[in-house]
Amino acid sequence: MTTAEWADTVAKADRIEVYLAGMEDGAPATAEGMITIAEPEAVQTLAERLATSDEDASASGPGHVTLRLYAGDELLDTVAIHHGEVLVGADWDHPLAVAKPPRLISWLARNGISLAGLAAARLKAQRTGKTTERQAWIDAMPSPLKGALAPHLMATEMAGSIPDRLVDEAEQELVAGLPDEQERCVALLNWHAQGTGLLVGQPTYEDIPNELLKRVPLDVVAVTLHATDATKLGAARHFGSRARTRDELRTLDPAIGETVAAAAESAGRQGIADEVRKRFRP
Repeated sequence: MTTAEWADTVAKADRIEVYLAGMEDGAPATAEGMITIAEPEAVQTLAERLATSDEDASASGPGHVTLRLYAGDELLDTVAIHHGEVLVGADWDHPLAVAKPPRLISWLARNGISLAGLAAARLKAQRTGKTTERQAWIDAMPSPLKGALAPHLMATEMAGSIPDRLVDEAEQELVAGLPDEQERCVALLNWHAQGTGLLVGQPTYEDIPNELLKRVPLDVVAVTLHATDATKLGAARHFGSRARTRDELRTLDPAIGETVAAAAESAGRQGIADEVRKRFRP
């Protein structure tokens, strides 16, 4: 999705549904409290605030608010708003930066939507009943990261985002502690297999292995993913996310896609398996 394509999509919308939750598997996580914007002037006002720029943008997790844009009965797009600053579409290859975040945040606030409140509620929900998954993720953390940096990695859960500088620091610690690139990749894939196993809606800290894997050459990932069942599962989660473009994945042997999809399927993660197969499809 480009800025121009998004502008065309928004211009076609005559009704926008605003959901008070992030996006999971291409849909709003919940319909509770949904607001419908249908009056032409109101739609136009929101559309103006959804304008994007060509600045680089990144986002992780499900976001805070999900929009569904319609033209009549036709669903044009489903898009999550992250921090009022970034838009992520259900089928986009990359996010888009909101051109004027304060205007969008102000519109949300005037309509009774507090991004801070939604983030706090999501954090509370993530913590409820997630103790085992959280501990498994912490246990699988590569040993070079289990020192002074670990609390900062976990703190991203509250912040809702992962600073690039934190990923830089983690990468430096990994390179120093695990100088062999393939060994580092195995450790990251094993780590990424743990936790909730979700592609969206996971605690923010679970995106850190994915961010680090993005910095590993794809051919190294393709070689090391065969190490264990866990590395195959971690690779499935990595490939099923938007960390790699479809064009990148299609440079790999299609058998790799099926291998990791089958691993996800065996682990009961059908959604990941389906997404991997879709992204490897010619």
